Amino acid sequence: MHYESGSIDHEGIFTKKRERSQIQESGREVFEYGNGALAHHMIKDLEDLLAKNTPYCNELIAAAIIKAIDPKPLRLFASRWEKLYLSKLIDVSLTPKHLSSVFGCIGEDIHMWYDLFSKFATKEDLLLYDLTSSLHIQIT
Repeated sequence: MHYESGSIDHEGIFTKKRERSQIQESGREVFEYGNGALAHHMIKDLEDLLAKNTPYCNELIAAAIIKAIDPKPLRLFASRWEKLYLSKLIDVSLTPKHLSSVFGCIGEDIHMWYDLFSKFATKEDLLLYDLTSSLHIQIT
């Protein structure tokens, strides 16, 4: 037996119920913008130098922004990055395996970092930076 839904008016005329259209889901997504944009703006002067000195510029920029606004363990970097609007602008892989490899590679060339950061300091300036979380020290 098949039943149709609808209504019957006062004169006994059946009117079939109008099918509802599918609910259209919005393609709009919500991202965090302010903190990420501010952190990216603050590191902008370093971005060009990083791009010239290392192929891992985007990974380092993304990792620095995450560490600055919401310090997370390495395993959570990718999920944290996806919440930022910057993830739409900067295409980068932040899987723990890839980041471990990146940090290992950049930690091997300590002289590149000294040269890079010396470009920011003038005779009147004092520049402090911490590379302890990204240094790869090999003891022989």
